[in-house]
Amino acid sequence: MNQKNRILIAEDDPSSGQLLQDFLRTHKYEVDWFHNGKEALDSYSPNKYNIVISDIEMPGMDGRELVEKIKSIDPSQIVMITTVHNDPSEIIGIMQNGVYDYFIKPIKLVDVINRINNAVEYSNLKTYASAIEKEKLIRLEEQVRWFKWMEERKNDVSQAESKDSFFYNLRTSLTQGAGFGQLVTVLEKLVKSAKLEDNRYWIKPQLMEIVQENLLSARNAINTFIEIDKMASDYFQLEKINLDSVYKSIERSIHEINSAYRKTGKSLQLSECKPSFESKFIMGNLQYLDKCWKELCINGLKFSPPNSNIVILVNHTDTDIEISFINPAYTTNSKITGIPIEYENIIFEPFYRIDHSLNQELETNDLGLGLSYVKNIINQHNGTIRLQNHNDHAFSNSDSPSLIVVAQLKIPLLQ
Repeated sequence: MNQKNRILIAEDDPSSGQLLQDFLRTHKYEVDWFHNGKEALDSYSPNKYNIVISDIEMPGMDGRELVEKIKSIDPSQIVMITTVHNDPSEIIGIMQNGVYDYFIKPIKLVDVINRINNAVEYSNLKTYASAIEKEKLIRLEEQVRWFKWMEERKNDVSQAESKDSFFYNLRTSLTQGAGFGQLVTVLEKLVKSAKLEDNRYWIKPQLMEIVQENLLSARNAINTFIEIDKMASDYFQLEKINLDSVYKSIERSIHEINSAYRKTGKSLQLSECKPSFESKFIMGNLQYLDKCWKELCINGLKFSPPNSNIVILVNHTDTDIEISFINPAYTTNSKITGIPIEYENIIFEPFYRIDHSLNQELETNDLGLGLSYVKNIINQHNGTIRLQNHNDHAFSNSDSPSLIVVAQLKIPLLQ
C-alpha cells in the first residue's frame, strides 16, 4: 500500500518502450506505457504522474505536440524526452518548451536511473513546496472565518431575529459543530430576550429548544476536552498486550459500529487474524485504543460515498504493528476529495473539520476533535498516524485506479 512514484512513458518503438518500462519497474517505479501520443494524453491528468517521458518522433501526435498539450494542462509537470537527434539546435528547441531533461538514443540505463531519480526528487520537492503554500492559505481561510464571525457577532442579534431563517440557521450551525462561539450567541440571545414577570424569567420556546438539543453535544465535547487534558497532563498506564488482544479489540469495535450504523448502507470489513499475533506484543492501553478504533471507523463511514465498504487491515513487520483504515475517497461540498497533501497536517488540529456540512447519516458531534484525540492516544503509545490519498486498483471497478483514503497507524513492537 506504499505510495509509489508514477511515470508515464510515450514510446512507439516496442523494444525501447518495453526495455524502459521493465527497467523502471525493477527500481520500484509504477509505470504506464503508451504506444502513441494520443493514448498518453488521454490517460494524463494533473498530479497523476511524477514524470512524463516521451519519444519525440511518433506517428500521429508526436512528442512535441504531446509536451505542448501536457504543459498547457499543467505547466509544472516534469517532462523528459527521448530522441535520436543529437543536433544541439534541435535539442535546445525542444528544451525551450519546458522540458526538464532529455536522453539520446540508444539510452544508457545506468544514466537513465540516476537522472530519473533526480527528476522525481525534484518533482516531490515541488509538490511539497506547493502543499506548504496551500496549507498556509487554508490556515488563513480559517482565520478569516473566525474574524468574520467576530464581526457578525458585533451586530445586533435582534435584527436577525426578524428573519424566518434565524432559528433554523442557528440550530443548523450548532448541530454541525460550528463552534462554541455560536453557543455563546444563543446564550447571549437567551439572556437578552428573557423577560422578568412575577419573579420569573420568560424566554422564547425556540431558544430553549436549541439549548436542549445541544446540551448533550456540549457535554460530550467537554468530556472529550477532559480526556485530552488528562492525557496531556498525566500519561495513562500502558501494559504488555499481544496483537491478538489488539485484533479482538478492533473486531469488537467493528461489530458495535456495524450494528449501530447498518441503516447507512455502509459496512466495515476486517482482515483475517494471523497466528503470529499471539506471539507479538506491544505496550498499550486497550481502553484508549478501543476509542481510537471507533473514531477511525466512524471517520471512514462519514467520509466515504454511499454504500461504501471500509476495510481495516491489521498486519505487522519486524518492528511495528500496522493498522490501516481504508475507504473510498469522498468529495465534500467544498469540492475537496479525500485528504489532499496540503490537508495532511491540518486535519489533526483541534476543531478543524475538512467538511463543514452536517452529516445526517451518522449521529456524531462533528466538532473537529476526533482526529486530535486519536493522534494524542497514538503518540502516547510511541506510535505514528498518517492520513493520505492513494491510488489503488483493488478498490476500482475499471482498469484505472480509484482514489482511496488510508489512515495508517503504527505502534512499535516489544523486542
